[in-house]
Amino acid sequence: MKQIACWRLIILAACMCMLVSCTGCSQIDEMAQSIVPAPILYAFPDATPMPSATTTEATPSPTIKPLEVFTSEDGWKAECEAFSIEVEEIYIGASRCYIADVMIRDMACMRAAYAYDTFESKRREVSSEMAKRWNAVIAINGDYYSYRSDGIIVRNGSLDRNRPKREMLAIYDDGHMEIVDETKVDIELLMARGLLHTFSFGPTLVRDGKAIEDFSSSKVKNSNPRTGVGQIEPGHFIFIVVDGRQDDSHGMTLSHYAQVFEDYGCELAYNFDGGASSEMIFLGEPINQPSGNLAVAQGSERTISDILFLAEP
Repeated sequence: MKQIACWRLIILAACMCMLVSCTGCSQIDEMAQSIVPAPILYAFPDATPMPSATTTEATPSPTIKPLEVFTSEDGWKAECEAFSIEVEEIYIGASRCYIADVMIRDMACMRAAYAYDTFESKRREVSSEMAKRWNAVIAINGDYYSYRSDGIIVRNGSLDRNRPKREMLAIYDDGHMEIVDETKVDIELLMARGLLHTFSFGPTLVRDGKAIEDFSSSKVKNSNPRTGVGQIEPGHFIFIVVDGRQDDSHGMTLSHYAQVFEDYGCELAYNFDGGASSEMIFLGEPINQPSGNLAVAQGSERTISDILFLAEP
């Protein structure tokens, strides 16, 4: 049988050679296809094609919204991915006020700075220099902690002083703040809950949405320049700086100042250092008119120990 198959192949090859010489290659191709059919290609509809290494597209990175700044005759605005700020300059009664409505989406942007970046109690620096060094979009003076040796001082999550004395403001990394008695708290417990900053000055201005009415025990209850912080809800803050001791801006009593925070819808508010220290800085420059004192000319910045500010994280 094998020999017969071989002879058939030999005869077929001889016939093909004769045909080549007579008809040409194209006709031979047609004859060959009639003898040996072309392969059939099958489609598999459920099959998923393998991706080509040369055509695979990289996943695009999310776009980060850059800082945008707007200024006008009566206000300043700034917005980025982490926060938005809207500042208005208005008169309330006989006082020129700078009111910053601050919405924070990432609490890493709310930071504090010390003079010359050290807690050393006697180091003092003007607010604008601290703000510029940290690229602060907005900053206000803090509690002038170096003026005293007591109080609980936590800044940027670090405990720098633990000498309980008075009511303090506590700001947490989830965006809420509270006012607590330093002499009755476990500071380690508060830090475990995400404590970012404390300010030990006071007094408390608004509690549970109501302005405090009795400031008879305060030494600074009369009309003065003011700085303070209030909170409407977690992540939503109000910074208010009031100019005072000037012919065109008298300053505010503590009672009047507390009422302004309540009027803006704050659930709680706390008083920072005031007087010649009171400042609001926007993009590295003071936007209010500091009052000055015996050592500092009106309109000039007083050297202080600390600021609270917002910067891109």
